[in-house]
Amino acid sequence: MNTVCRGIIMETLEEQKAQALHAVKSTLRLEKDPLFTQNTHYYQTTREAWLAHFKLVHHHKTSYIIEDLQELSGTNVKLISDLD
Repeated sequence: MNTVCRGIIMETLEEQKAQALHAVKSTLRLEKDPLFTQNTHYYQTTREAWLAHFKLVHHHKTSYIIEDLQELSGTNVKLISDLD
């Protein structure tokens, strides 16, 4: 029984290995040149949106601080607003 199960498992394993290898090779063929985006307009728009988000967070950083942080962590914790 052990030999039969081992044979079935090894056969299935080899089939899965062949399928995985085929999938990896197909994916690698698709990922050749160029290795960067050709859609520069989308990249630029997305970049500008993230920069605007980070600037907004930076200018309103006190709204991202937990009010009870000192109570949760102890009294020797410095808040971001205390560092300015």
